Amino acid sequence: MFTEGEPASVVFTILSGRVRVQSRAGASDLPEVLEAGDPLGDVAAFEGGPYPASGTALERTECLVIPRAELFRLLEHHPTLARGFVHGLTQRIVQLTKELRRKP
Repeated sequence: MFTEGEPASVVFTILSGRVRVQSRAGASDLPEVLEAGDPLGDVAAFEGGPYPASGTALERTECLVIPRAELFRLLEHHPTLARGFVHGLTQRIVQLTKELRRKP
């Protein structure tokens, strides 16, 4: 779907199927398998940087694909989407903080 280091030009929402996210750097929290309902590439697209890992479909996978510029237009014109986006990012921060606390 995308390769680590490529410009994050789109955000994916997985509608069906599974996607493995894996970094060449071998980060301890990767590889990760994402499924229907999970966002993919959202943080990188929001920041405007490259994808920090590669995403590979493990089976037939359908995604909603939103170009980065359209993502910002949607967030600007639909406050409910903006709140949902912030909520999702907040959940990830909380999860990562808990994981870091568990590590020695």
